[in-house]
Order: sequence, then C-alpha cells, then structure tokens
Amino acid sequence: MTALPDTFARPSRLGTATPPDFHYPRVSERFWGYEVSFNEEVVDLAVLARGVTLLVTIGAFLAAAAVWLLPDGAFTGAAAVSKALISFGLLIITGCLAHFAGRSTRVQVQVDKNAGELREVVKGLSGASIVLTRHGLDTVRSVTVVPSIMHPSLGQVQVTLQDGARIAVGDGAVTALYSLRDRLSADCGLEQAGSAREAVWSGPLENQ
Repeated sequence: MTALPDTFARPSRLGTATPPDFHYPRVSERFWGYEVSFNEEVVDLAVLARGVTLLVTIGAFLAAAAVWLLPDGAFTGAAAVSKALISFGLLIITGCLAHFAGRSTRVQVQVDKNAGELREVVKGLSGASIVLTRHGLDTVRSVTVVPSIMHPSLGQVQVTLQDGARIAVGDGAVTALYSLRDRLSADCGLEQAGSAREAVWSGPLENQ
C-alpha cells in the first residue's frame, strides 16, 4: 500500500492472538487504502439520541402490532382498512427509526488512495459505510500529532485542510502515532517536519 513500513501496528508473536492495545492507532488495510478507527468512544448527544431512538423504535413496532388487538371492527369493513393503514404507517416509521438507531456513532476515517479522498464515515445498520464528509487528499495542508492536555503521553493525529478545518485521524500513545502521521503525510504528498503541535486536544482516554 505504501513504501513506508507499517510500524504503527502492534507487533505480535507468531501463532498467538494479540489482545487489543489502545495505545496503538487502529488501522485496517483495505484494497483501496486504509481505514482508521478511534480507540476512545465518547458518550455524547449522538449516543444518547441513538438510545432514545431505539426505545421509540421498539414502541412504534409494538404499537403497530397492538392496533390489531383492538376489538372494534375485528378484521372486517372500514375498521380493518383503518387498522391496516395505521399499522402500515407505524411500520414505516419503525423502519426509518431503526435505520437511524442502528447507525454507529463512532466515526472512522478512510484514506482512499485510489480515489484520492479522505472520508469520515459511520457504519449503518447493514454494516455499510455512510459518508459524512469527503475531502480530496490534495486539500490537506498539514498532518500533525496533537498531545492531550490532560495526558500528554496520549494524543491524536490531526489533519488540517486548506480551509482551516481539522479532522482527527486515530488516537493512542503519542510515540505510536508518528508512523501513522508520516504515512498519511506521504499519501497526501506532504513533507513532514517537526514532531508534535502543542497540546490542544482535551480527549480523556482516562479509562486506559
């Protein structure tokens, strides 16, 4: 995939399973490039909204079934038509809510070298990727390692775009992030200089 060695991957002994080490960035190789996932999962509004939506989804599904338990009109005449319409409408709402509730809140960053794109994606209910943002690799201005304010030994790789926007690409121990930074810089056609920017990221990663 690249001329640079994959030194950011945690080494493992031959024939033994390696437990996940959250101090290393999580990089998955793909035929079109690679995908970077975050070790840290933050409970934010997106996570809470998905939980509430899941409860509403279950309620809508139960309501769609409960309509047919109403005794009035049984299954004949106009009452049956009304029940069918209400039930069908509730099932449509259930499907839409389930699509949102099943969508992951963990953003992954895809570096597509074939298409020359940097994408932020989440996984949908079926496991397919839903693209949130899409940027050309040629729009990347710099790639830096940013230490955490609370834990300077931990940090993120951050991409700064030409318009000033910043995208976090992976996290872990600062010393384990430089290879990912260098690889991403090379893929974006950048020459890397310096080590790390000042600590501006307040990510906790306190559970590690």
